[in-house]
Amino acid sequence: MSARTQTIVALAIVAVTVALLVRIYVQKCRKPGCGGDCGALSPEVKKLQARLKK
Repeated sequence: MSARTQTIVALAIVAVTVALLVRIYVQKCRKPGCGGDCGALSPEVKKLQARLKK
C-alpha cells in the first residue's frame, strides 16, 4: 500500500470516528439530566422528582 493510500484510509477512519462521537454527544445533549441512562437515581428519588414537577 502506498503512503498516499494509507494517509487517505487513515483520514477516512478518523473522520468516521469523529462523526460518530459528535453524533453521540449531540444525542446526549438533547436529553436532560443523564439522558435516562443514569442508574444512580433510586426509584424513590425518581418518584419524589415526579411529585415536585407537578
